[in-house]
Amino acid sequence: MLDALILHFSTRRPLASVLLHEAAALSNRLCNIAGNEQLARLSELAVQWVLANPQPISMTQPDYSR
Repeated sequence: MLDALILHFSTRRPLASVLLHEAAALSNRLCNIAGNEQLARLSELAVQWVLANPQPISMTQPDYSR
């Protein structure tokens, strides 16, 4: 799911390059250890992306299953 989130951040009006790199680094750290700081910051970046992309996007079937 984290990989899909990072890819999503780069669609439409993507996050700035520096923020995309930050999100990818946070995602990598979350895969290795659990941490509330990384989750909180990824949430903030998600809000920034949604504010820049207020129109809903049709989603395809994700590559992951839950």
